[in-house]
Amino acid sequence: MNFEPLHEAMQSLAAKGVPALELIVMRDHETLFHEVMGYSDAARTVKAAPSDRYWLYSCTKPVTAAAAMRAMEEGLFELEQPVAELLPAYRDAYLLKDGARVKPESVMTVRHLMTMSAGLNYNFNRASVRRANERHDGCATTVEIAEALAEDPLDFEPGARFQYSLCHDVLAAAIEKASGMTFRDYVRTRILDPLGMKDTDFDTTDAPRALSALYSWDGEKKRVVLQPSKNNFVLSPAYYSGGAGLCATASDYAAFADAMACGGVGGSGARILEDASIERLRAERLSSFSAIQQFSCTCGPDYGYGLGVRTRSRFDHGVVSALGEFGWDGAAGADILIDPVHRLSMVYTQHVLGWPNMLGAVHLQLRDVLYPILNLV
Repeated sequence: MNFEPLHEAMQSLAAKGVPALELIVMRDHETLFHEVMGYSDAARTVKAAPSDRYWLYSCTKPVTAAAAMRAMEEGLFELEQPVAELLPAYRDAYLLKDGARVKPESVMTVRHLMTMSAGLNYNFNRASVRRANERHDGCATTVEIAEALAEDPLDFEPGARFQYSLCHDVLAAAIEKASGMTFRDYVRTRILDPLGMKDTDFDTTDAPRALSALYSWDGEKKRVVLQPSKNNFVLSPAYYSGGAGLCATASDYAAFADAMACGGVGGSGARILEDASIERLRAERLSSFSAIQQFSCTCGPDYGYGLGVRTRSRFDHGVVSALGEFGWDGAAGADILIDPVHRLSMVYTQHVLGWPNMLGAVHLQLRDVLYPILNLV
């Protein structure tokens, strides 16, 4: 196999100004391609290395989705279970109609959280969250902040439509309540430790690995500018964001992607999920929604949404990849592609906020370079 086109694709991204980037392709537990380019420090004196860690941001979501599926395997909750049975504050969930508080006609369930149709939004800079942190000396937990979100009105009836939102964060809180463990510990014991992912965590305080410098794209200056390495989605030291909180090396994240592509079993033989759970997770769920057009995906228009992940649902714009290929991307440019049909995975990491305006559909482009190399088109 000639991976030169993939190498050239990475070089083109570096030429566009991406300071550090890493790409790993695995198939059936075998690493087919692994390349690191660029510099991990702002002065660009330290070459990027496989030991560098990146904020995954929304690439945390597939891990949270897997954790939720594991929780269901363990009987901790069910897909149709009301969220209020796990997080009592949601018994008082409400809508605003003509200025009056109205009880929703639909009961918010775990399914609504996992399909981003619960009526939540992505506004975490709100008074209810600030009050929760103030009540707990700046250390409100995942559950305390998730329940604080219930103080504000829902945007729409649960189940009415897709809306990108804090659903994965509330899902993480539901896992905390159901398991009796912090979400961090649940993910650690069920996913990270079995797969040997020692450089992945919700906390960077005592991290043994260096954090790659974080940048953002400045459209006016047409270049990247250095940013503080703080993750703004981490709302307190005790808040483990299921939507955006993980930090990892690309190699660690690739171990997760490989396991999910291979029926829930990692390279060491450790099982994190049953194959049937992965099939449920990647099944397309948007077709029954009344506003499917509100879903968009940076990997192109042929994707729907499963249980917490994008999923390839059709071939209206080419036949690259496979039906049910799934994953997600992150605010700084990380991406995960998982293809159980071909037992194939691809993980890409970089650290540039605002990357879509800089690079366009970069993950779609990498996907479309990879599959012909492997004769999978």
